[in-house]
Amino acid sequence: MRLLLIRHAKAEDAAVWSSDAVRPLAPEGRRQAQHLGARLVELGLACDQLLASPLLRARETAELLHATGAGPEPEEWDVLAPGHDLSELVPTLARQRDTGVARVGLVGHLPSLAAWAEALAWGEVRGHLVLKPAGVIGLELPDSGSLAGQCTLFWLTSPKLLP
Repeated sequence: MRLLLIRHAKAEDAAVWSSDAVRPLAPEGRRQAQHLGARLVELGLACDQLLASPLLRARETAELLHATGAGPEPEEWDVLAPGHDLSELVPTLARQRDTGVARVGLVGHLPSLAAWAEALAWGEVRGHLVLKPAGVIGLELPDSGSLAGQCTLFWLTSPKLLP
């Protein structure tokens, strides 16, 4: 199974919004998400399942990915909100892998996405992966067994590198 960890696209300035949960995408972020969705489709990386954090900017990113054909209607998943641990994510990923889902896209936030990618690929968080808004980390999950430290990093890109 391939896992795409997708950081939400560029959001409006946090200082303007009373709550981080309702901060929407900036116009540039909307363009980033649409472009990313189109490129995922062109590269054959459209998702079979698309899960998004409940925070508005992540949900909007996921909706725009869906609108471009990069995945089905997104489902909201609280585990993708800031403050959750990889241990909450792994059982669901293993279950999806075991039922034959080919590609799952998770739309969320930093630092969680980068930390989870490092733990899945290297077995520990190293603080080395940089994930820009509308960036993607692609991981190939093993066919069976444990996920932590057993996944292969196959893609890391920022929106500027997607022509």
